[in-house]
Amino acid sequence: MTVRGLSLAVGLLAALGCAPRARLGEVPWVPADPAPLVALLEAYNRGPEGVRVAGRLRGAGWGSADFGGRVRAGAGARLDAVAGPFSTPLFALACRHGEGCLLYLPSRRTVYGLGGEESDRWFDALLRGRVPELGPAAEARRFADGRQVLRLAGVGAWEQEVEFGAGGTVPTRATWRQDGRLAAEVSYAGHFPVGGHPFPAAVGVRFAEGDASYRLEFHTVALERDRDDSLFALAVPLGTAFEPLRGLTTWHETGIPLLLPKPGR
Repeated sequence: MTVRGLSLAVGLLAALGCAPRARLGEVPWVPADPAPLVALLEAYNRGPEGVRVAGRLRGAGWGSADFGGRVRAGAGARLDAVAGPFSTPLFALACRHGEGCLLYLPSRRTVYGLGGEESDRWFDALLRGRVPELGPAAEARRFADGRQVLRLAGVGAWEQEVEFGAGGTVPTRATWRQDGRLAAEVSYAGHFPVGGHPFPAAVGVRFAEGDASYRLEFHTVALERDRDDSLFALAVPLGTAFEPLRGLTTWHETGIPLLLPKPGR
């Protein structure tokens, strides 16, 4: 992340007497108007509405696989992963808006179900390179190194922070915390234009529980113009078993490092 005018900014804040007392290693910050960051986040999350993607999925301690997918905001998402020299099917993930997600593992002849809108909205946002939002804006902070952070408030003890780099107009990181403890972190890097909107070349996801993490590296991204919702359906062979995950992380149950339910509202 580019550091811009750190010494000048710190000196200015100190001179004004408004630099908060920071613990060792922390960068000083001052309160900021959240409205500009809210506008940046809203503009970023508006598009693209639908994309067709292909790339590489990497999971910590799990390995890697090639993937292809398609997603349309408010409709559904589909991701298929293959591995090895013969492109052996590894898993198929299908989400439909309002219905949740289904994860099919051919090696187990089992479909794992994750119901509820949180599952499909979380994965919809990630596959489109967007930021899953937790709730309304609560405050904003401007740091001496140029970063700006927007805090969103969720229900109960949940909160989210969306970070923008120095002088940046696109998010670089989002974190979710419950009772002050880190639950999940998503990073965005290498943005390039797709249909007039910035799209990240890579989306990294990390979960504190079990230290599960993965990275979606997008090699090909094209606008999705097919509006056939049946493309998000999951077809499996007869005799396939079904097991609900009941909101648990899929990697604990299946070995696939994808946590679909967004941290609670």
